[in-house]
Amino acid sequence: MGTSNKVVDNTGAGSSVKQLSIYNLDTLANRIVPLLELHPLLSAKQNDFNRWKLVLEMMLNKEHLTEEGFEKITKLMSKISPIK
Repeated sequence: MGTSNKVVDNTGAGSSVKQLSIYNLDTLANRIVPLLELHPLLSAKQNDFNRWKLVLEMMLNKEHLTEEGFEKITKLMSKISPIK
């Protein structure tokens, strides 16, 4: 799967929140992570980003393919707050 070029308004008319779907790990690591590091989130979501970034790094290192790595990723992901 590639990068979605479409930004979708997922919250209703007049909302300023947008959703962008990117499925390529290299794009996430090389474009999205540097952008979010340059412009840090100004809320508790920064902690979620830090956990998500760790999961991304683990996946890039193929740790998700081992039982131990998969369990670590599952624990980290369970600590990430859902989007409201």
